[in-house]
Amino acid sequence: MVLEGLYENAEIDKIIGLEGLTLYPHQKEAIEKFRAGSDIIVSVPTAAGKTLIAMVAITDLYLKGLKAIYIVPLRALASEIYSNLKRLKLLGARVGIATGDYDEGYSRLSRFDVIVMTSEKADSLLHHEPEFLADIGLIVADEMHLIGDKERGSRLEVFITAARKVNPDARFVGLSATISNADMLCSWLKCKLIKSNFRPVPMVSYTIFKNRLEGNGETQTLKNPMKEISLRHITEGGQVLVFRNSRRRAEETAVEMSRELGLNGTEVQAAEDDRTSKESLLLQLISKGVAFHHAGLSNENRQMVEDFFREGKIKLISATPTLAAGVNLPARAVILRDLTRFSDGYSQFISIMEAKQMMGRAGRPTYDTKGYSYLWAPSDQSYEMCRKYIEEEPEEIKSSLSEENLLRFNNLALISSGIAHSTDTLMDFYSSTFMGFSGDLPERFTIDESLDFLEENEFIRRDNGNLKATDFGSRVSNLYIDPTSALAFKNFLSGEFTVLGALYCISNVPDMPQVSFLRSDYELIDEFSERLYTERVDPSALKLALIMRDWIEEVPINTITEKYSIGSGDIQSRVATAEWLLFSLSELAFIYRKQVRNDLNNLSLRIRDGVKQDVIELLKIREVGRVRARRLYNGGFHSVAEVSEARVSDLVALKNFSTRLAETIISNAKVIANASR
Repeated sequence: MVLEGLYENAEIDKIIGLEGLTLYPHQKEAIEKFRAGSDIIVSVPTAAGKTLIAMVAITDLYLKGLKAIYIVPLRALASEIYSNLKRLKLLGARVGIATGDYDEGYSRLSRFDVIVMTSEKADSLLHHEPEFLADIGLIVADEMHLIGDKERGSRLEVFITAARKVNPDARFVGLSATISNADMLCSWLKCKLIKSNFRPVPMVSYTIFKNRLEGNGETQTLKNPMKEISLRHITEGGQVLVFRNSRRRAEETAVEMSRELGLNGTEVQAAEDDRTSKESLLLQLISKGVAFHHAGLSNENRQMVEDFFREGKIKLISATPTLAAGVNLPARAVILRDLTRFSDGYSQFISIMEAKQMMGRAGRPTYDTKGYSYLWAPSDQSYEMCRKYIEEEPEEIKSSLSEENLLRFNNLALISSGIAHSTDTLMDFYSSTFMGFSGDLPERFTIDESLDFLEENEFIRRDNGNLKATDFGSRVSNLYIDPTSALAFKNFLSGEFTVLGALYCISNVPDMPQVSFLRSDYELIDEFSERLYTERVDPSALKLALIMRDWIEEVPINTITEKYSIGSGDIQSRVATAEWLLFSLSELAFIYRKQVRNDLNNLSLRIRDGVKQDVIELLKIREVGRVRARRLYNGGFHSVAEVSEARVSDLVALKNFSTRLAETIISNAKVIANASR
């Protein structure tokens, strides 16, 4: 049935994309239940129109003068949802996005009517001022099945629990992939469940076993399954995603398929300066209509691959599973080439949930009438697992909140924010979480051990049974860092300050993702181990510190990637984390060692852009990054004022400075120079 219109004003239907739209049954049911006053959880497959349900809920409450927050697990998803919700600006809604700056409170965000944020950002706001939730009329939690994720799930679980306590009147919409215990989530949050296996593009699933293709009532023998399947769909106007379980295999498959398929792609014009070998390979493959995609690529290159795929310029992507967990990028056919992953010291089968997330990318709405998923079984055991991946429901989700490090982190946050002020109120809070509702509440002695740790290390103090955060504890909670990271920072501030020591310190804490350490790396770190004035050196942390040292010494990124066998995307992600941790270290220095704050602040600026101290001022100019800043400096332009007074011809004489770029940079420099007069 074609929708007659959800709003009296037909212009609203048009703005949010409802004009002439046929609602799927689960969309209609969800909207009706929400409008009847029920909070809802929608558990449906990928690409089944969950976002539209959230859009209607947000619009309904905005028209009533109420604000909404939309929580997603990843920054890439936040950007995607923000782009979608920006259309509400045509209704007068102020739409914002917040994905970083964990030390930021709610004051800047309070001007928005709709805010898209990551679960970490939402949780960090809770650390600062839980009372901000009183300002919120609707909470939308996307990808709710990730509550079971060990890395991200606890943030969302704690935030939702706190939000229900602080503002029980706030409406709630949960969006989830299909899970077997969605009814338990609904019971926990007192929501109505809308569950469906409906897919807008039906999917047909096949198994590839010993070169035999089985599924959909047919069996066929193929000589080269990957080539033949891919070529068939591409020839018919489709696109293909191949999922591999490692970066190396993703790259190797892309190279192999570029030879096998013989396609013509797009020539990408890109400067060769600072280009890594991986980037050169990627551009070469794109010219053949094929690409690889994994977290080792820079953000810019991953975005390029995604955009080219959407535009049809790339016909096949060979990717790691992170692509399925990130942006919405469907294809007509999906091939799961690997069903196992090396984890916890041995190879094990991926979960049904993860397999279905990847399979769910099959079928492009508005382009395909069917989606096709192919599961590659290299053994009898894998063949049996394929049946489970195709036929069975995903596993039940379980809370990971009881892990020791999470208890320390969350106990400090709950005490610092005033949500809990005693062991009893902490236990009461945890009993309200999904963990507590599921019957997995931690023992009281576990909570007491965590509190003993926080008290012994001066994060909290006890007074006749009452728990209160110290100034140190409150600052650590607001900075959104692990208490053990804070202790490492405090210890560093008591010793001699060196740049390498600071970089090693932030590289050797739980908040910093580690880098893999190879046997060959010992040659790189040996000469630096003695400079750290510490009894035991962690090789992986020292390797990362040296990577960041080279970064701020303006070593070309292609040199760094080759020297340390690390991807440019890995460098970008660690640099972003390092900037946050250096800021946190600087803030704690305000308490414990003010004289090194300036050194730490400068180091943070250098980390952000990867520069030496002498060009920091030039980075104030828009369009000037690490490479252009150095070329300006070497060309004799050492300050913003000097650039603002330059002639266009002076800048054009520098390497890769076009007339247009020179004019823009001089103009931007003049704006800064004039403002400072």
